[in-house]
Amino acid sequence: MPFGYNLLLTNQAKKELARIKKGNPRTAALIANAISQLGFNPGLGDFLHGDLKGRRKVRVGDYRIIYRFERDQLIIMILRIAHRKEVYR
Repeated sequence: MPFGYNLLLTNQAKKELARIKKGNPRTAALIANAISQLGFNPGLGDFLHGDLKGRRKVRVGDYRIIYRFERDQLIIMILRIAHRKEVYR
């Protein structure tokens, strides 16, 4: 990935994506596409507030991708991928 960020998923995010893929492959594909876009433009997401300050979110239908990125290390860490009702807990 030239000039892109390294994408890392936490174990929790991997499990959540696998669960979504099993139940709704089309949504999982849209989520995977959104994650790959983050690799080239990590500023796509909106800032979060409160307990999640310092993190960002990207909307994909009713699902949210919670992530943080470190510019100096060129890393995007995907923390959670879950339905909007559950992701902020």
